[in-house]
Amino acid sequence: MQQKKTRQEIEREINVRAWKDPEFKKKLLSHPQIALEELGIKVPKQVQVHVHEEDSACWHLTIYKAPPNAKNMSEQELKAQAAAGCTATCGLA
Repeated sequence: MQQKKTRQEIEREINVRAWKDPEFKKKLLSHPQIALEELGIKVPKQVQVHVHEEDSACWHLTIYKAPPNAKNMSEQELKAQAAAGCTATCGLA
C-alpha cells in the first residue's frame, strides 16, 4: 500500500519537475489537471486548480478552508491545522 504524500511533498515534486522540464511547466500553467495526472496526482473533475508562477515581485498567499469548528478551537489547535495546510481541510494528498 502506497503511503499518502503530504501537501508539501506534492508541491515539492511538482516544483522539481517544472524546474527540470520546461514542457511540463508549460503544460502545468496551461492545463494543470493534465500535468498533475502525469505525476499520478488525481484531482477530482469538480476541483479547480490554479497554477501561478511566483517570483520576487509577486507573492501568492493561500488561505485554506477553515476547519468546521474553527470558532471553538484554541489558537494552538488552529496553528496545527494551518501548519497542515490544505491537506487538513481540502482532501488533497
